[in-house]
Amino acid sequence: MSTFAMDPEATRGGLGVADAAAAPQPGPSAGVLQCGEYVAGLISTMSGSVAARQAEAKVRVAANMASREISIAAVEAAEAANSGALST
Repeated sequence: MSTFAMDPEATRGGLGVADAAAAPQPGPSAGVLQCGEYVAGLISTMSGSVAARQAEAKVRVAANMASREISIAAVEAAEAANSGALST
């Protein structure tokens, strides 16, 4: 049976490399997570897609409201015509 023996120098060296890799990288502003070109492009595309869907939803809401108002006016006109016909 063998026992595990840690090499302290190799461990320190490995941890030093890990610390250096995890250290904040210099950038335009401190504390900002720097992302790669792919992620930045993906986020930009997603934001544009969300904005486009929101704009489409606003157009649909406006069209539905206009259609609803036209329908209400048509029903009111028909009721008024029917009311006039029934009262005579």
